[in-house]
Amino acid sequence: MVGGITGSLLFRGRRIRNKGPGATPWMDLPNYITGMTSSYIDIIEDCLQVFENLPQLFLLRTTLGGRSGSSVSAYKNLIAQSIVQATRSLAVTRDAWAEDGHFAAISLLYDIAIFMYSCHE
Repeated sequence: MVGGITGSLLFRGRRIRNKGPGATPWMDLPNYITGMTSSYIDIIEDCLQVFENLPQLFLLRTTLGGRSGSSVSAYKNLIAQSIVQATRSLAVTRDAWAEDGHFAAISLLYDIAIFMYSCHE
């Protein structure tokens, strides 16, 4: 919980609370989509492929993409470094957190609707 706000996911009509911000969807969504939490790297790589094919999605719907001079190639390097850090249980930069662009890419790839909202407690 950050600032009194927690995230939630609705999966098959069931509300599921996230334990924290940012990287948590990378651990939760793969489990819901594939049944295996360990498939998060595959889903991240799928998102990166979508960004390569639809660079406007990267530019308009990610924090890093909105910065001047950013590129999908640089983002792929950042994500690769972040995956290594996450597997070592180290913190990752906010630029590598799951964002709107990732959820849009996942929705496109897996033909699902993802609804996100925050709950004030």
